Amino acid sequence: MKTSTYLASTWGIPRLDSSASRPDQLRAKPDEFVNFTHIPVKNTFRLVRFLKKNLTRINTLISRGELRTVLAASVEALPEDAKYKKGEIIHALAGGSIHRRLKVYGAATGGFSVVYTVLDGDTMEPYCLKAPRDPLANESDVDRIAREARTWITLGKHPNIVYAHSLLEINGCINILLEYISGQTLSARIKQSGLSLREVLRYAIQLCRGIDYAQKKLPGLVHGDIKPGNCLLTTDGVLKLTDFGQVRSFVPDYDISKDQVPEKSYALPRNWAAGTPAYMAPEQFDAANKTDLRSDIYSFGVTLFEMLTGAKPFSGYEHEECFQQHKSVAPPDVRSISPDVPARLADLVMSCLSKSRRNRPLDFATIERELSTILLDVFQETVNPVGPEALTEEHWLNRGASLIVLKLYEEALASLDHALRLNSQSTLAWTLKGKALALIGSADEALACLKHAADSDPIWPFAWSEASGVFAQFGDHEPALRCSDRAIALDKNSPSFWSNRGSIFALKNQFEPALNCLQRAVVLDPHSAVTHLRLGNLHFQQHQLAEAMKSFKLAINLNPLSQEARCNLAKVHSSLGSNQETIEVCREALGLWPGSTEFLNMLQVAYRAFYRKRKQLPQIEETCSPADFLVEGHDADFVLSRCQSLLLENDYDPAVFYLCAVELHRAAKTLRTPQKGELLETLAKVGRRLHPDGADRRTFYWLGRLFYRMKCYDECMETFRQCSESFGPDDDTLYYLAACYEINGDLEQAVRHYEQALVFDPQCRLSRYAIRRVAARIAEAAESRTNLAEFA
Repeated sequence: MKTSTYLASTWGIPRLDSSASRPDQLRAKPDEFVNFTHIPVKNTFRLVRFLKKNLTRINTLISRGELRTVLAASVEALPEDAKYKKGEIIHALAGGSIHRRLKVYGAATGGFSVVYTVLDGDTMEPYCLKAPRDPLANESDVDRIAREARTWITLGKHPNIVYAHSLLEINGCINILLEYISGQTLSARIKQSGLSLREVLRYAIQLCRGIDYAQKKLPGLVHGDIKPGNCLLTTDGVLKLTDFGQVRSFVPDYDISKDQVPEKSYALPRNWAAGTPAYMAPEQFDAANKTDLRSDIYSFGVTLFEMLTGAKPFSGYEHEECFQQHKSVAPPDVRSISPDVPARLADLVMSCLSKSRRNRPLDFATIERELSTILLDVFQETVNPVGPEALTEEHWLNRGASLIVLKLYEEALASLDHALRLNSQSTLAWTLKGKALALIGSADEALACLKHAADSDPIWPFAWSEASGVFAQFGDHEPALRCSDRAIALDKNSPSFWSNRGSIFALKNQFEPALNCLQRAVVLDPHSAVTHLRLGNLHFQQHQLAEAMKSFKLAINLNPLSQEARCNLAKVHSSLGSNQETIEVCREALGLWPGSTEFLNMLQVAYRAFYRKRKQLPQIEETCSPADFLVEGHDADFVLSRCQSLLLENDYDPAVFYLCAVELHRAAKTLRTPQKGELLETLAKVGRRLHPDGADRRTFYWLGRLFYRMKCYDECMETFRQCSESFGPDDDTLYYLAACYEINGDLEQAVRHYEQALVFDPQCRLSRYAIRRVAARIAEAAESRTNLAEFA
């Protein structure tokens, strides 16, 4: 029987587009592929693979110096916001199907990401895994990560750019697997021992070549964050540029399978101010300006100045201070600090640091030629360019797998066909091609490819796992289970195999075996959002609401942008009659997906039920409510007028205020001064009626947030103090109290409350940043007092 759309959605089983018809051949000949499951696994295959795998490991350990540096890492404590700890295994999917186990050996945090040093347990290959730093705030974060990932993959291989090996999918989010560089950053090298003039020229030429290649490969690309900290040095003296996270908003769409890019140059979007202030061009600080590759040239000039002198041209640290210096202050002459710098090189630095973009060099190729001429004149030396590397089977396989992660299936198929032309027996290429074909709806072709992979390597488990998924698309549960059994027999430690098997049992309404498989998957990988979602769906089907709620919350914690998990959590609360909890889940979801019909409908039902219960209205009122206008979408004037009328009719009942709070908060952004006065008067009347006996924590919370939005910080503090005294402290209460203390200048109290908020939510980046910010202000104030005392 064909799998229903509801079940396919609920259990995460891949299914065809709704417009695609089910191939008749699949129903007619399901055993053409499945009969292969009866062929026994030959021990010879197992022995040969075991010997090859371990021989590869031994040779790698002996020959790879950088691998020894990874294994000898002594870092015990990773950054606080690192999700994985040292020694943990990161389970990832390459191409959406190939399971990879990456053991964590270290981590470092950046502005938007955590970069883990990992080791692939199968190949003994070290990598750097760039993962999102925090739970994603909204879908624009997904777009940013996808854009950076596309940039990395399009750039391909260049000797002066860190190579992106492939893209991996972890909890619905793209992670970038980068080559591991065992050396140090250019920044660390400058601080540690400084650079000779010869080294400066060599590294600067290589940096120019890397940027020039990137900007020719993607016309219009602006790196946005060129600095010594984003330049890695290998042990044999090669410089590699890294971190393309800032190009996300202004690299246009392009066909990366055909390397087609637009001819026109693209400017930065408005309100863009990313980068590192000490290295940013003057125009980058002003969001109204259009920024092009000459902004990167300015950042390169700051970097070159630091390479030559050991110091940046300007001493500013804070954003505003840096802006004023880069905009108005002339940089010092390089030769005033380092007299041995050739005049021609010093002039080049000053040209790059020109305040006017028109006076900077045209491009990095021009700068590279000038630097090469100086190197030849001074040292009679050249830096020979390295030609492009031949595109190997591995390159096309990684590219194809990455394009599947990016959901660019046609492009992925083209790359995988390239790999198969180089090696027609590539088991991985046939498996990935089968995956891509299944995702575009070509089920029979997919099964043929997977059969080819299984024929080529009888103990390759992923072909069987993918075949299981194809059969499960169409409700062919028995062949799906038989393929799944074969995959697990070949690899019993793959959490995705157990999770997929559990989902098939769930589709067959076999609760116990489904539960056993999913629990086994959780033991193998407790960080899988998909498995927790499937567990939640299984418990929900069995009306085990408490267990379902727990699993859905875990899934959301691991993947905050799981719309299905949030929707099902709202349904659990609704089933329990918890209207306020349903409201909160829907409000948070609508903050992520504004205008979502499903969440708006659930929110409206919850509003009606909540209002009817509070007002003790008869059942007939279920079809309409005075609060229905709150989910219909209106301008600020209308919302304020209706909310005030509704509150007045209900004598400023805090429960009615709670219903109106989100729309009032949204409307407060655009209210005119007279309207703000009316709103503050309304909030004050609600506050006078707000008591713990008649309201809960959420009502206090929304009132406090509105006072904060209206810049009434004393009222905000009083509201959150009452909330804390009545219901106990939590992270939100403590954070808003800390923010008010900071605004009022009581920095010691601010730090203390931010630290307490961090105890309740250790992953909160806002609290962590606030602690650093306020601590810096306290230190600055103390230094000023000391200087004043010394002067006196």
